[in-house]
Amino acid sequence: MIWKEFQNLKAKMAVLEQQNEDLLSRVFTAPVSGVYFSRFYAHCHGGRRMAVSLFKNDQRQCSVYSNLPQTNGNAANAVVLNLQKGDEMYTRLWEETWVFDDQNSYTSFSGFLLFTL
Repeated sequence: MIWKEFQNLKAKMAVLEQQNEDLLSRVFTAPVSGVYFSRFYAHCHGGRRMAVSLFKNDQRQCSVYSNLPQTNGNAANAVVLNLQKGDEMYTRLWEETWVFDDQNSYTSFSGFLLFTL
């Protein structure tokens, strides 16, 4: 059973140099208990520090990091998690870090339900 990309939770944002904003301002809430696969990709331009973490109920599950690459930086990570109905998942930028995205979807967050419990 596949569900909408975390309720259309695609990382589409305009990142402003003066602000440190969350990669996503929305949260995915598990509609049913089960085992879920989720992944995220992040992109930054050269000379920019990029760091993004995936959280489950305010607990960091995994992260990606790129420290001032000379050219564009890309990173990805994925997890398989047991979620109970109502558990929340979301991604967050670390302080003083940056990501880039545009219509080509260089930065994204998605997943699907593997099986119910």
